[in-house]
Formats: sequence, C-alpha cells, structure tokens
Amino acid sequence: MKPIKPIIRFIAFLLTLCLPACVLGESACRWEASVTVLRQSEDPALQAVFDLLNAMEFRGTWAEKDGAFDLTVETNFAGSDAKALFTLGGVASHWQLTSPLLGDVALMFNNPAMIEFGNKIRNHLGLPLEKLTLLYPYAWENALEAPLEAFRTTFLAEEGTREIPTEDCVAFAEALSETAETDRAFSNLLMALGEEEEELGGILLSMIQSPSEWVELYAPHGIRITVEDDRETWAAITGDGELTFLTKVGGRYSLSLPKLPWWGCALNATFEQDGENLELNLRLGARVNPKLECNAVFDFTDSENWNLSVRATGTLLSENTLVYTVTRAGETITLAEGETKEPFARVTFRTADWTPSRWPDWTAEKVQGRNFYSLDDSTLTQLIKDVAAPMVRGLVPLIAAAPTSAVTALMDWLEEGPLGGY
Repeated sequence: MKPIKPIIRFIAFLLTLCLPACVLGESACRWEASVTVLRQSEDPALQAVFDLLNAMEFRGTWAEKDGAFDLTVETNFAGSDAKALFTLGGVASHWQLTSPLLGDVALMFNNPAMIEFGNKIRNHLGLPLEKLTLLYPYAWENALEAPLEAFRTTFLAEEGTREIPTEDCVAFAEALSETAETDRAFSNLLMALGEEEEELGGILLSMIQSPSEWVELYAPHGIRITVEDDRETWAAITGDGELTFLTKVGGRYSLSLPKLPWWGCALNATFEQDGENLELNLRLGARVNPKLECNAVFDFTDSENWNLSVRATGTLLSENTLVYTVTRAGETITLAEGETKEPFARVTFRTADWTPSRWPDWTAEKVQGRNFYSLDDSTLTQLIKDVAAPMVRGLVPLIAAAPTSAVTALMDWLEEGPLGGY
C-alpha cells in the first residue's frame, strides 16, 4: 500500500477537526492539541508518520475579527525543548505564512488559485492534493461565484410566484456551459471533482457539453415557481402539465430529477436544517446498485459536543463504500472509519480565553510574500536557496528529538523515491 494517499487523507481530517474547533469557541483563544493515532499500519512509512504525530505536541493562539485572522502554531516532540513556530494570517482569499524556518521569507497563498494548484500537483507529481483543497469553504465559494451569479440573475431576480420562460432557461444553461470553459476557478473545480472518479468526470463533462438539452427535453415551456407561506415549489412546464422537481418547506429541501441525458439515471436529494443540525441524503440512480448514494448528518448540541457522520457508496466511487464518523465530546475529538466505526485517531483539543494585544486587521492587499501557488522551477530553486540555512538550523534539533525509528523509516522511504512510485 503506497503511503501518500492515506497520509493526505489523514491530514485532511486533522485540518477539518482542529482549526474549526477553535473557531466554534471564541473569537480569540489560546489552544493546545495532541494527536493519538490508534491504528497500526503495515507500511513502514505510514507507521512512521503515525509515530511522529503521536509524539508531537501542538499549541498556539487564534484571533479573528471582521473576516481577518491570525493563527500561531508551535510544535515540538514531547520532552524536547526544540520547537517549530508558524504564523499564518490574512483573510479567506489570501494567507501569509512566516516562520523562523523560512528566515526572512514570507509565503503568500493566493487562494482563488488553490484548486488549480492542487490539480497541477496531482497531474505532475501524482499527489491527490486537490482533495485537500476541496475541504476549504472559500475554494468552493470562489469557484461557484460565476455560476451562482448566473443562477440568481435568471431565477431569483424576482420574488413570489413567477414563471421563467424557456428562452431564459436556455440562456442560463448556455451561460453555465460557457462559464465552465472560460472561468478558471469553476473549470478547475469540475476538474478536481472528476479527477479520480473517471465516470463522475464523464458526467460533469457531459453536463457542460450539452447545456440546453435538459431544457428542451424536460422544461420545453419554462419553469413555474410557486410560493405559498413557507412552502415553495419549482416545476418544469411540459406539454402534459407540470413536473415538480424542487420543493422547499421551512428548512427542508427536496430535489427530484428524472433520468437526464447527462448521467442516464434519476437524481433524488433532500437537505434539512433544524437549527444547527443538518442532514443531507443524495441518490444518483436506482435504489438497487445506485451510481452514488450519500448520507451526511451533523448533530450539534454545542461547540464542544457534536457528531458528524458521512456514508457514501455506489459504482461511481473507486472505493465501494466510504464511511467516516467524527465526534467531539468535550476536549476529545474522535475519528472513526468503516462500517464498524472503529476509532482511527483521537485529537485532544483544549482552548482558553485570551485577548490579543492587537486584533488582526488584514485585507487581501496587505498580504505580501512570494506567491506559493505560482512557484516554477526558477522561483522554487531561489526559494530553496533562500530558506536552506534557517530551515537546516531549525529542523536539525527537531529531527534529533524525533523518534529514531520513525525518522529512519521516513528516510528509507524517501531514498526509494516515493513520488515516482506513487
């Protein structure tokens, strides 16, 4: 088993567990965390990563105000005074990273290019970094900005009961197709979604190549939107009457689409929000052997007690069934994987009230540094040259404090050329 994919997946889970836990508390806090990986791996390199994580301690501060944030992360191996410090600040669209390990160099992350960067890393190095980028909400917000604006212009320009004529529906479908071809953020999102699952990629490609076909087949006379109190229905106007495909009642949405030319099967989905509690159910295809069936439930009691469970199965997935459960109970966050919900890892996360001496006041324009997502052979070579000395000075004490067996296993793995063998 090649270790890269499980490592990427595990890092993704740590990102989704740790940082939001602090955000859900106060607008400013001190935090500390430790990771315990409960699973043993037969792969020496992957087990080395687990051993390193088990031996590491993490602490820092978080402050957020008006969309700007400052995050500090300090890490060391238990029992050692050798530490690494990182400071990340900025806004959703732009981050700036500094560290003694980088010397005087600051790195700038231009996040509108995040998904595109992930796609490039996968294409050139074989690392599924685009899966990590899809965990960041801003990446979706930026990628969907253009298609959502087209949707709002066509369907939400008015309120109350109304009809959307056929020509407007066709214009929207064609605008969506054009956006997929001309808008880099949206096209890179589609590429990331279909990169690994080939059949899903084919579906997405078919959707943008036949933009008006669904309108001509299923809504030849437009769409009627009916609003009555807290109930809203969207229906396609056909020659035989109406076909309701979207219903909203309070916080519950139900979507039902017939067999469409894009994927050759029906789509049914429900989404319900009750306070902070959320549930999503989606099925693509028949009840028996569906192409994709997904259930996600978020049960929220308070910021320190919640449960997130996700289950996906279907022929579209390269893995037959994916089941993950994330539970927070007080200071402990537990990650479980598989139908048996066997714990895979635990993160202990503590926060304490803290008031920063200066609140973050970042804007996108204030974020400076070398654009990490735009590094090429020349600029990467220069970056390595500029950070080599401080990086070595900072890493040597950390490596000396790390578990010897873990460092040896990782060095053996690197010598075998993991990127070429992935």
